[in-house]
This record gives sequence, C-alpha cells and structure tokens, in this order.
Amino acid sequence: LLDASAFIQTLEARQGLKICCPEEIAWRMGYITGEALEALARPLANSGYGRYLLELLEDDAR
Repeated sequence: LLDASAFIQTLEARQGLKICCPEEIAWRMGYITGEALEALARPLANSGYGRYLLELLEDDAR
C-alpha cells in the first residue's frame, strides 16, 4: 500500500495532475459547469486540492 501511494504521489508531482479527482472528471466530461466547479472549489481554496481545482478553471480561461 505504501508503494502504491508513493507511485501516485510521484505521478502527480511529475505530471502536475491529480489522480482520481471526481470534480475535475465531472467538469471535463460536461456533467458540471465551470461555475459549479468553482462553487465546489471555493470552500477548499486553502488546501492544495482546492487550489488545484481553481487552477483548472484559470487555465481553461486562458
């Protein structure tokens, strides 16, 4: 289990992507809007996970 978590951590660090992020998947597949993603991410903005979700929206706006 430790090996699996180290592998995921390495993958996320190298690729700059989160593995199995339900909010991101729902947004990319069109199940939720950008506004809905932002509403989900705002309360989490003080965490790395929340910042990641908000950065997805910022990158998409460019």
